[in-house]
Amino acid sequence: MPLSHEKLHTRDIRARWSTLRSYASRPAVRIALHLVEIALIAIWAAYVGRDFLETTHLQINSGGDNVSAYGRFFWDRLKDCGTCALWSGQVNGGAPAYIDSNSDVFHPAVAIPALLVGTLASFKLTIVICLFMGGLACWWLALELRTGWWLE
Repeated sequence: MPLSHEKLHTRDIRARWSTLRSYASRPAVRIALHLVEIALIAIWAAYVGRDFLETTHLQINSGGDNVSAYGRFFWDRLKDCGTCALWSGQVNGGAPAYIDSNSDVFHPAVAIPALLVGTLASFKLTIVICLFMGGLACWWLALELRTGWWLE
């Protein structure tokens, strides 16, 4: 009994799908696909945070978090005066700069942009970096849970 057109079409799709799965299981191809996915996450973060990537360094975005982020000026003071940056005179008449254990001053997503582009511009750049880190964490979780459509 000859096979119907639908069954032939289904077999053809299954054969192509198994070929694609075997091709994607190669280590070099898998690494290339992961790099493409990471690049797409970076493009997404840049698109979502495009308003924060403006070139005006002294423009501060509206919001209450800029007032509470006085500790990020630590990196500007460190470049200017060295060890005097270890003392912060902005809170309660003065305190050591390291006293706030919940501070984000030493996190690489805050410290590196502050050292490279300055404190005011790093406020905006840090938001985009954190968007990328969040997208990367979601991607990694999906990878560990094997939720990709090509793995099924």
